[in-house]
Amino acid sequence: MIRQIDRAGILRKAEYHEHVQLVDVGGLDSYENFHLPRAIHLPLEELKSRARMTLGKEGPEIIIHDDGKGDRAHAAAEVLLTLGYHGIFVYAGGKRDWVRAGLMTEVHAAPSPAQYNATFPSEMVQPEQILNPPPLAG
Repeated sequence: MIRQIDRAGILRKAEYHEHVQLVDVGGLDSYENFHLPRAIHLPLEELKSRARMTLGKEGPEIIIHDDGKGDRAHAAAEVLLTLGYHGIFVYAGGKRDWVRAGLMTEVHAAPSPAQYNATFPSEMVQPEQILNPPPLAG
């Protein structure tokens, strides 16, 4: 089942220390320009082939977002459902809503798949990371 989540819902999950993984399914240029704190980049076009390697077999709740249109996020959620994932949320407002609210974003090059594996599950969003994310290693 795919559920919708709004900005307040994401912040609430972070506040209550719920383990979630933010997944940006937009293009690489969009991700490198800016993305939500601690979000990993997993492009829609590569989702099916890289989901298990990047997200693990069973993990935290997954919050999928894109640039704010929602079409890529909904398509990605459908792919994850077919792969057997549960606890999937689509952040309908995406990055556009996040930025309009004045919340912090990150800017850097996308991590490689090896970096995804090395850091999972430490990439899960924690409350203090939403507004004050730790510096990225390396």
